[in-house]
Amino acid sequence: MVVLEIYSKCLAIKYKTYLISKATVFTLILRIISVVLPFFIVYNSRAFWMKHDSFYEQPTVNFRGEYIFSALTNNTGTPIFCNNFPFLQKFANFDRCPLLKVAEIRKNNHDKIDELQFSITVDINTLKMVSFYLMLTLDYALHTVCPMKMQSAIIVYNNCQNTPKEINLSAQLGLLQFTPLGCHQHRTNNRYNYPIVNDKEEIISKFDIARILQSYNTRNISTRLINMYTTYATGKSSEFTLNLRVQYPTHHIYYTPGFWQEMKWAWIQFLSVFIIFLWITDKIMQYVFDNRLLPFYEVSPLKKRI
Repeated sequence: MVVLEIYSKCLAIKYKTYLISKATVFTLILRIISVVLPFFIVYNSRAFWMKHDSFYEQPTVNFRGEYIFSALTNNTGTPIFCNNFPFLQKFANFDRCPLLKVAEIRKNNHDKIDELQFSITVDINTLKMVSFYLMLTLDYALHTVCPMKMQSAIIVYNNCQNTPKEINLSAQLGLLQFTPLGCHQHRTNNRYNYPIVNDKEEIISKFDIARILQSYNTRNISTRLINMYTTYATGKSSEFTLNLRVQYPTHHIYYTPGFWQEMKWAWIQFLSVFIIFLWITDKIMQYVFDNRLLPFYEVSPLKKRI
């Protein structure tokens, strides 16, 4: 006849001793080692506590409709300064930009804008431009992992050795970070959601484009043009045209993880080492108690109670 094992169970043998005894101290030390030592090993092996993480997201970018075009010419008394800020209309005598064209394009059939096309025509007559700045202000927003809203800019600078009649510039909007972004999934980060050209400050003090650019450059997070390709059209003309095409690609954003995100990764590392040390300390305790190296008394279900 075939014999089958249909059920089995383990009999628990208890080892007991007094609160203040060698066996108690020995057991307590092993338990502390099995918890503390894995923590120090994992912590010192790096990457236990993530200081920063990253994610990819295509931002929501919108042109605010504000621009500044500033150019130096061969005539120091006749600069070119075009803008549409109300508080800067005192410089209207230097405005030589009769034509602006702006188009925001969606290519992927979603709510986000994928490309900005901007064209500005400057009436230079007999002047020759030495250099020029163009600044376009943007609304920039992230919505997924780290919600954030800020005002940023597209800045173009060019030195003109010989004034061309047309410059065509194609680029992508990049994101520059000095430190990881502070992140809270249910709270929007508005630290840099303020005007780059502050009309209240500029009315009080003298307008200085260099100071505005310097202040923008010191921000922790800002936008820059990357992968720029420029072509020139030469020839004699009384007008200069700058054609700018900027694509909005997916950005790689660094951020500081929250506590619970840290814990999801930290406990896996700790547990993987803790299991090994727990097995080792259990084997040591089994050897000590099986060989009665410490004083204790044994409670076994196989022995009759007296």
